[in-house]
Amino acid sequence: AKLGGYNVVISPKGIVPTRNFIVEYYEEDTPLVILDDDVRRIVCLKDNMDLSLFFQDAFSLLVKEKCNLWGVYPVPNRFFMDKKKNEYSIHLTHILGGFNGRFNKKDIILSEECAFKEEFENSILFYLRDKKIIRFNKISYNTAFYAKGGINDSGGRTIETERQHSLN
Repeated sequence: AKLGGYNVVISPKGIVPTRNFIVEYYEEDTPLVILDDDVRRIVCLKDNMDLSLFFQDAFSLLVKEKCNLWGVYPVPNRFFMDKKKNEYSIHLTHILGGFNGRFNKKDIILSEECAFKEEFENSILFYLRDKKIIRFNKISYNTAFYAKGGINDSGGRTIETERQHSLN
């Protein structure tokens, strides 16, 4: 459907079907920024950060490092972010599903069994593929975790179901 000059594509319901739909919809190696609809604000230690420039730099770094997934710091707490010495780190790390970037890879398909932990599966699959992931340590975001709608309505994601599905 067309909306204000944009092509609006409706994905299937559920977080895993949506994530997989995105992979199938876009061409291999398309640079994608994933930004969920419940993101309230971007938190950054730099004043007046230019997100467009950040995205360009993030994808350039992926090319330089020969990997395909970047993410942001998992806690939007300036105190903790400021303690990080490096602007970014490269290692196996958890990349939050609500705000990240990647070069689309058709071989990264998530399983329904991991619907409650899809971001962990995604991080692991990219790491197994590339042997590294980039996480930016000076940028994060606020979101409405466990809010009504979205992933919570697709399978009853609550604090209690998170605990039941934890990787103990």
